[in-house]
Amino acid sequence: MPVVFLALTDTLPAVRHSTRAWLRSYAVQLPAAVAAAALALTTSLPLAQLTGAEVYRKPAAVPRCRAWNGCWHGTPDGATVEADIGPISRLTSRCRVFRLGDTRGVTPEYIALENIGDRYRDPVGYARQLHPLAEYDVAGETTGGYVLLQRRTASGG
Repeated sequence: MPVVFLALTDTLPAVRHSTRAWLRSYAVQLPAAVAAAALALTTSLPLAQLTGAEVYRKPAAVPRCRAWNGCWHGTPDGATVEADIGPISRLTSRCRVFRLGDTRGVTPEYIALENIGDRYRDPVGYARQLHPLAEYDVAGETTGGYVLLQRRTASGG
């Protein structure tokens, strides 16, 4: 479709200056006809899904998302969080989020892991591998396999 559109925009100026009257009148009406055809075909394309209300429903209606939200709710606004792909979208709007393993020298206050299928058999041990000078405790866990680790403070709590 982009190639056809570019070809049309390239051809129209040349056709509008044609010596044939029927070709000039056709060129004047062609953009409107192409736009109408594109709109008519949109109903069968994925773009048509944007008109459905279910696209805009909050994901909290899904049980797995409810579990996520309960687990991530323990992170305060503005906290530094290291997370893998699953939790990132839940945290970026209110926390400073780093991709798992790429904190650029920052020791985060929290580590959020998608632990579906026991990917991280020992989440606390994995946190120790990531940040050997920090200690983390499990601050939240869901039945769906998500784990939130919180860094211990210097006072031990």
